[in-house]
Amino acid sequence: MDSWIEREKRLLNATTLDIEEHMTHVKVHLYYINANNELETQKTIKHEIINNKISEPEIYKIIETNKIPNYMFVEMSSFIVQRFEDGQFKTYPMVTGVEFPPALFIYHGINSLILLYKQKSLLKSKTGKRVRFSDLPAKHTRRKV
Repeated sequence: MDSWIEREKRLLNATTLDIEEHMTHVKVHLYYINANNELETQKTIKHEIINNKISEPEIYKIIETNKIPNYMFVEMSSFIVQRFEDGQFKTYPMVTGVEFPPALFIYHGINSLILLYKQKSLLKSKTGKRVRFSDLPAKHTRRKV
């Protein structure tokens, strides 16, 4: 990991900013939303990237190790900037591996993975309509003549 002093020296001594480099780690932002849809807490961790990718089992491990009681994992997103003119915010419908393509080194600190947890509501209980079947004959309202 580079210290901020090394990053600043590198930025000042850079002859060209057009060289895209592979990332060594990525910030993982964890957001915990309470039952009132308010941000309860936020945590940021650094995760090492191997072969420009965070695999699906690694993401599951991050989700499980950062789980808080009464909170459940809801959504995963990523924010990736490679060059000056483009940036992509992507939401994934399910947990999958995320690739981090080579990017300009000044954007390595911006590129991130976002995990959203939501508090389980204890007051809401889903009770469905009960349907019962019986062998009793149906009641008729008309008289037979």
